[in-house]
Amino acid sequence: MKIIRLSILPILFTLFSCAGSNISQFGSNYPLTTKIAESVKKDLSVKIPEGWFQSSDNVNNNYELLLIKEDFRCSISLHSLNFASNFPESEDKNQLLKNAVNYSKKFNKVRYGDKFNVDNEESLFKYENKICSSYIFSFRENSTTRVVVCVFKGNVYEFTAVNFDINTVSNLELFNAQNSLINSAL
Repeated sequence: MKIIRLSILPILFTLFSCAGSNISQFGSNYPLTTKIAESVKKDLSVKIPEGWFQSSDNVNNNYELLLIKEDFRCSISLHSLNFASNFPESEDKNQLLKNAVNYSKKFNKVRYGDKFNVDNEESLFKYENKICSSYIFSFRENSTTRVVVCVFKGNVYEFTAVNFDINTVSNLELFNAQNSLINSAL
């Protein structure tokens, strides 16, 4: 009987490790302040991570929301993805999310050209009522960008975290702050 139980363990481990994760691999326990940052359209608000501030330098409304780390080495921006004319309507949120991630990748590929390299992709994960997916890419030396696309409140949002100096700022810390911010979205 012991032999049978021991031989099942590797099979169970394989099955559970191949299943999609319900949480992000980067955690979401970064300390947040009680200060609230609101998007330009005022349709989304988030708590500001400790050591960060909301930038008011958004003259052309390039971002729905822009947060910058106090040492200016990282930023987290929010964009609302409105591609209803580009994609057929889908009631399936997972398919909508997949379409949105592909749209985001294509946009960044056009924006950064040959410098755009996808380094890592995460499967679907959830934060309360937000369905998310992410990918990490680089477009210049010593810099990393993680894009998290979320379906929330009937809209699709893109939260982009940029680490401008991977030699002095931990990606794990930045992505944890990004996840915590997403988790706080109201």
